[in-house]
This record gives sequence, structure tokens and C-alpha cells, in this order.
Amino acid sequence: MLARWRDPRRADRISDAPRRGRASGRTSRCALRSCLTANSQVTLLALSGMETSLFMLAVAVVFLRWSEDDAVGSAVAVGLASWVRPEGLLLAVVLAIDAALARRLPRRALAAAAIFIALFGGYVALNFAVGGRWLPETVSAKAALAGA
Repeated sequence: MLARWRDPRRADRISDAPRRGRASGRTSRCALRSCLTANSQVTLLALSGMETSLFMLAVAVVFLRWSEDDAVGSAVAVGLASWVRPEGLLLAVVLAIDAALARRLPRRALAAAAIFIALFGGYVALNFAVGGRWLPETVSAKAALAGA
């Protein structure tokens, strides 16, 4: 990835990023670091031994790839984030809203949608094959707790 920043053939993509209405990669990384360090619960969650750290890494990759106008990379990261936690599906909704507000589709949007559907479809099929439900039982348990 570092070679991408040094490659003069790609300099135009980096330099015109703010003009396309998206933050540059450096700005996105800085904002992500600030948000993570401002929240002390992140450290607690990272040390808990659960999937939270992996999910946060996937979320960071989603927004980094999206800020670099890489819809396919974002779709792969959203699909993998959905395998880690079912809430990863919300990332796809957030990216769709962002694309709608920008009033344009990102490059290779159809390929990205196909990749996401394949990854998330595999997740749903595995849950159905293993547990007889489309989503894991934890989703039902958390929904019941939220409603109580």
C-alpha cells in the first residue's frame, strides 16, 4: 500500500481526492486515530478478548478504502466485517447513503455489490445450515435485550 503513495502514476488520484468530495486518505486516518484515542472504552474492548478489535479493524479498512474511492475494497471489508459481527451489514447501508448523498456511484459499484452479496450471502447460508436461522441466535438475544 505504501508503494501506491510513492507511485507517480497514481499521484493524480491522491491530489484530486478533496475535489471529488471525499477526504484524503491521510485525513481519514487522522480522524480515525482521533476517534479511537478519544474513547477510553476502545482500550477496554480491545483487551476483552472478544471480536471487537477485529471488527474495528474491518470498519477502519472499510472507511479507508471508501475514502480512496475503492468500492471493491470496501465491499470486501464490509463482507468480512459482517462475518465478524452481524452489525457489519449496517456499514453497507452507511456507504449506500454516502453514495446517494454524493449523487454518484463509486467506480466499479456493480462489482462491489456482487462481491458484498456473495460474502454476506455465504454468511447467511452458513448460519442457516448450522443453526436453522438466517442470522445467528445472538442477534435475537440482543434484540430481546434491547426491547426489554
